[in-house]
Amino acid sequence: MSIDIEATINERIKISPFFSIQVDESTDVSDLSIFLVIVRYLNANELEENLLLRYPLTKRCTGEDIFNAIQSYFCENEMDWAKCCGVCTDGGKSISGCYKGLRGHFKIVAPHVTWSHCCIHRQSLAVMPLPDSLKEVLNQYVKDVNSLRLIQLIFVWRHGHPTYYATFAHRSEMSFVRTYTHKIVCTETRSSYIF
Repeated sequence: MSIDIEATINERIKISPFFSIQVDESTDVSDLSIFLVIVRYLNANELEENLLLRYPLTKRCTGEDIFNAIQSYFCENEMDWAKCCGVCTDGGKSISGCYKGLRGHFKIVAPHVTWSHCCIHRQSLAVMPLPDSLKEVLNQYVKDVNSLRLIQLIFVWRHGHPTYYATFAHRSEMSFVRTYTHKIVCTETRSSYIF
């Protein structure tokens, strides 16, 4: 990644009141396994999503190895774990382990983080044969639910407890908020995490 683009993204993340990350592993054309960290943050009241980190993996890669790479990047760029409100990963063993996996290491530095499992690949495969008209309806639904999920996360993050959000949702005139935001989080193919 270009140094000036990386610096701009890092500054925006530092200014943002919160951010979330998605960690995923991929294999390039030369069969080199790499892991990617994608970040989503608020910039000028708009959500932005960018690649934060691309790191080559060794043949034997543990949750600790992945965490150390992310932690060293965060330390090097002076990023605050307290602003991280969510992490999304796949269900790999080195990722999801509560003690030795990436999840266990994250809970040490950021115990407040909401953890979610990415099942977006299965969702994407399920909707591929849909006609265009139904895809449009699904895309609008995904956009609406994600907007409402963001409202919920801001309330929980800002006030520190889901009870405040429940009060908001109960008083809300929008029955859609009351009915759906606590039940489902929809995603786009690329944007499969937290908000």
